[in-house]
Amino acid sequence: MGVEMDYFYNKSKYPIFAISLYNFIPVCSTCNRIKKDKDLNNNSFLKDKISLCFDFERDGSNSYRISIKSKEEDSYKDLEGSLKNDIIDILQLNEVYDIHDTDF
Repeated sequence: MGVEMDYFYNKSKYPIFAISLYNFIPVCSTCNRIKKDKDLNNNSFLKDKISLCFDFERDGSNSYRISIKSKEEDSYKDLEGSLKNDIIDILQLNEVYDIHDTDF
């Protein structure tokens, strides 16, 4: 999997932004295929001082679930709202990580 560039603002809906460098975001090829023309709500490159932590935990079916936490002061709390929707739901992060599930 290599790094690709994607449009934050979908070029079919916002063709004027298709040539704007500020509209390009780096994305892995898997996420780029999953996202397709779905709209994201948050461009993390435009956020001021956002700090995220990725974590995972084993669920009851011997799979792992991704959790993303945001840093607030000296602690982390579960990510909520539209940023969680963008990362977890639209990019189907848990499903992407499920392909790496192996039994040893």
